[in-house]
Amino acid sequence: MLCGENGSVDIGDFLDEEIKGPATFQCLQQNGGINNCKFKEPAMDDLILSLLGDASIELSCRSGECLHHTKVPGYERPRKKINTPLIAGVIAGCSLFLVAVILIVWYLSRRSYRYGAIRLDDSDDDNTQLMTDHKPASLYFQNVAYDLNGKQILANIQGMAHPGEVMAIMGASVKALNMLKDGKPTRNAAGDITIAASFQSRDVPNARIEPNRKWFGNTRVISQDSLNAFRTAMAEKTSDPYSVLLKTNKLPMSLIRDETKDAKGQKKHHAKMTIETSSFADTFGPKAQRKRVKIGAGNLADLADDVDKSMDTYEERREQAKLLSGNSGEAEDEAHVGMSIEPIFNKGQSKRIWNELYRVLDSSDVVIHVLDARDPLGTRCLSVEKYLREEAPHKHLIFVLNKTDLVPTTVAARWVKYFSKQRPTLAMHS
Repeated sequence: MLCGENGSVDIGDFLDEEIKGPATFQCLQQNGGINNCKFKEPAMDDLILSLLGDASIELSCRSGECLHHTKVPGYERPRKKINTPLIAGVIAGCSLFLVAVILIVWYLSRRSYRYGAIRLDDSDDDNTQLMTDHKPASLYFQNVAYDLNGKQILANIQGMAHPGEVMAIMGASVKALNMLKDGKPTRNAAGDITIAASFQSRDVPNARIEPNRKWFGNTRVISQDSLNAFRTAMAEKTSDPYSVLLKTNKLPMSLIRDETKDAKGQKKHHAKMTIETSSFADTFGPKAQRKRVKIGAGNLADLADDVDKSMDTYEERREQAKLLSGNSGEAEDEAHVGMSIEPIFNKGQSKRIWNELYRVLDSSDVVIHVLDARDPLGTRCLSVEKYLREEAPHKHLIFVLNKTDLVPTTVAARWVKYFSKQRPTLAMHS
């Protein structure tokens, strides 16, 4: 039944007799998911045009409401045509190509193994034609020896040469053979030497020095700009705790060091070395070995003035220290109270323990200093750091901040940042 505005029309007979095709069904999807579909068939289009005035049947439906053309009763999907001979020919051609490549590689490998890495050229000359019917053979030899002037050069040599190969038995060097041959001079019938042996000629060879301007120039000189550049680079690397010197250069490092910063340390070091090398008994008294004592004063009055100046300087430094500490108004307690020291305070202060400590430091290349995160500055040994910095600068010191789980994370992070400016620092749980 075809329904319209004025009623319905039975088109059953029309569908059986007039509808013969071909029919098309097209859909165009728009925004909102609505499909505008059109069904077209010549006889049906004429009927719709005559009854309704439309060119074809139009449908507006959403996804799933319209019927797909494969669901129409009696519809058969068209079969794709497969070119079977072409596919079979391509497969057969690829197989033949792979077989040919395998055969060529096998032939070349067999040929190179048969002839070896070094072989004669296969030219078409007469000698090659004579060797056409020749059957190749391998040569095996053993117990080969070689003597020269009664001295054995080679002994118990064995090996094998394949067809087309050239083998050479390498023995002593050419210089060694010439030395054995030239060991004696060549004489004539009268016994006079006609050809001198090696290193026995009395003729002085002609020799001269090659002229070069470098013989008259300076050697091992450096400019002040280069020295300043080296000083700056060394200062940056030395201040960086995470840079390590792996190999020292053959340079006078005393020229590169900045003596202005380490003047006090150098002075202490020289004084220490002087005391160690020149004792009091060797400097003063009847067994003195030094002719003149190194004193900065010319007479006794100048020496007394130097002592007074040193005392004044000491007092000024004490007053300055009091001002900085905030205890300048307090009076000094000059009374000393004698107290007994508990034995517990003497533990760990014996010379034997310190000797063992410095023995470990001297035999180590990397020293790990363990600090307690609850009191890092109290567990830090400054004397060991000073010893490593002044006496053993080639040794490496590492800080390990232990028991960081007992303090807040921010506190541990700040301590690691503080110590990382001086030495490589690692945080560790207890």
